[in-house]
Amino acid sequence: MAVQVTNFKGEPVSAELSLGMVDEAIYSLSADLSQPLYDSFYFRRASQVSSYHSFVPTRFLDYGGGMGGGGGEEGYGQEPRAEFPDTAAWFPALQTDANGLVTVTLTLPDSLTSWRLTARAVTADTQIGETTTNITVTQPVLVRPILPRTLTAGDDVLISVMAQKLPHHGGQPRTRTAEQ
Repeated sequence: MAVQVTNFKGEPVSAELSLGMVDEAIYSLSADLSQPLYDSFYFRRASQVSSYHSFVPTRFLDYGGGMGGGGGEEGYGQEPRAEFPDTAAWFPALQTDANGLVTVTLTLPDSLTSWRLTARAVTADTQIGETTTNITVTQPVLVRPILPRTLTAGDDVLISVMAQKLPHHGGQPRTRTAEQ
């Protein structure tokens, strides 16, 4: 896959680029929680000045003595997921050439799904940009079983399938039927 980075005028620029490809179904469960790249570089910042003093009111010194609560130990011991099969690719730091081009090689997983490809770039003089696009992975022929909703002991069953050739794939599908 080749990626080209351009500035707002459409001119190629050299940049550092991150590229990620994630199953689009994840975003149907939760919105993208990553902060927009622009907000990371250009945002209003609070002063973050805090004042402290060492004065401790004496009326609070005679209370206490008990132990604190557990704080949710049951959830704490759970291990986070170690495998991320919903991530097809992650290239955190790619460097483009002077023409803004970088090429990566990746093998798409076997999942028949739509993948969200997200690219974020920053140049040496802090020009930034990001974009997303989708890549859909399909097979040339889709086969779906047509099964009865309910069965009772002793029923004669006819199981059918529906085969559909997807329009963007060439060639003619061949079918064969079998009975037992």
